Amino acid sequence: RAAAPGIMIASTDVDEDGNPTIALGEGESATYLVSLATMPTADVNVTITPAAGVTVDRGTDPNPLRFAPENWNVQQAVEITADEDGTPNTDAEGLVVAHVAASTDANYGGDATASPPVPAKSQDVTVDVTDDDVEDRAITVTVTADDGTETETSAGGTATLAIDEDADGGGSFTVALGAGEGEAATGKPLGDVTVAITVPDDADFSLSAEELTFTPDNFRTAQTVTVTPVDDDVDIADVLYALSLSATGGGYDDAGTGDPTTPGDLTTTPGYVAPLAAVTVNVTITDEDVAGVTVSATGLQIFEGEAGEYTVKLDSDPGGTVILTATSDNAAATVNPPTLTFNSGNWETEQTVTVSAVGNTTADGNVTGITIANAIVAAPAGNGYATTTTVADVSATVVDDETLQLVVTPTALSIAQGGDGSYQVRLTAAPAAGETVTVTVAPAAGLSGATVLTFTAADGAGATKDVSIGVLSTTAVGATPTVTNTLTTTVTDGTSYNTAGITTTGTVTVTVTAAGS
Repeated sequence: RAAAPGIMIASTDVDEDGNPTIALGEGESATYLVSLATMPTADVNVTITPAAGVTVDRGTDPNPLRFAPENWNVQQAVEITADEDGTPNTDAEGLVVAHVAASTDANYGGDATASPPVPAKSQDVTVDVTDDDVEDRAITVTVTADDGTETETSAGGTATLAIDEDADGGGSFTVALGAGEGEAATGKPLGDVTVAITVPDDADFSLSAEELTFTPDNFRTAQTVTVTPVDDDVDIADVLYALSLSATGGGYDDAGTGDPTTPGDLTTTPGYVAPLAAVTVNVTITDEDVAGVTVSATGLQIFEGEAGEYTVKLDSDPGGTVILTATSDNAAATVNPPTLTFNSGNWETEQTVTVSAVGNTTADGNVTGITIANAIVAAPAGNGYATTTTVADVSATVVDDETLQLVVTPTALSIAQGGDGSYQVRLTAAPAAGETVTVTVAPAAGLSGATVLTFTAADGAGATKDVSIGVLSTTAVGATPTVTNTLTTTVTDGTSYNTAGITTTGTVTVTVTAAGS
């Protein structure tokens, strides 16, 4: 059977009645093809008229479409676009794009004079538009403080997260979309939404995730992002880093296109939807490293002809080379080595300074008031070290071993909370035959280690006994409790260690430092 005159539409779906139909999301486009069903006897112009909400784009080709007897079956392309309306929850169904023919060929242009009148040929394309606008879009960031207080920030706002550099597990914040709960929740996306977290190039931390995915089913379920600082052991200023959270997909990045034929600022075009503002999370990393120099003992008593020692280390990575010198102000005590060098590879390794006492055979008394001056003479710029950095000096006494006396060394210790240290108790000569010398060790409050030491002639000359002292974990940092060592003897006849005028007490001062230092 011969085809009947008509307008043919191709490259579309058809509804249950066989009519052409196209489904689009807002801002999406589709192309279909138009031709005639039969050869006309004259030119046929097909005018395309879209309903509101749909835009026809023929580019540089004309509208109406022109068909002639020689090209009636050559398909001509038509592009249509579903307009952005900027309004959530506004699906549009059944929008009609009309195609009406005009021609002197009555089979296409109709005949108004006929009885009854013959209408012009026409063909509709039905367009169903799915809304892509999300109501109350929001990226919600929640930061929980140490006291449990939660601070919630949404699009366009700024949240603050403070983290200690050496905090176990770092810090964290949570991210969700929309607001509210259950049936009252808003901001449900149309599909998957990706929240990207932009991190500064110089950030001194890592994130557990730099991209989060939310779906229409879990958009209100908070996802946790953990921020883990790099513990670099360097004393630097606290640093603030700004993270930016932005969303794409699922209607969250819809900035709208409006009418692309309208000149001027996009924000003035129909259907414009403003982009969702990013959320900023300001992450402040609090540096816990403090530049300084630890000297293990700041008071020594050294027998003539013998040596004592103390150790030196840095408290943080200098990020370069630090040179420290040790200098004695009295020839009765010499130091070796006179120069210590620290760098990023050995800053926390203790280096030993040996203090040697010059000996003689004369009972000339102790040499007191000797100062071993410790000082930084070179340091890299920044990172907390300089030639002005305070370094503890060491006071030394050269003990005359020809004089009977009680000697304790070192006379000053630095011990961390909950830690322990030690010193030595010594007599310059052995007790007399039958004599017992007792040294009572009495730590002050905040210390432990009380004991009693016993010396007899069997111990021999220069006998040394070690004393261990502990610092209670509750003792305040910076406290300086002392340990008193008191000598008593069983001799009562005024000889040996009962001789009037000899030194029978010795004090050790403990400086308490923070646990872990």
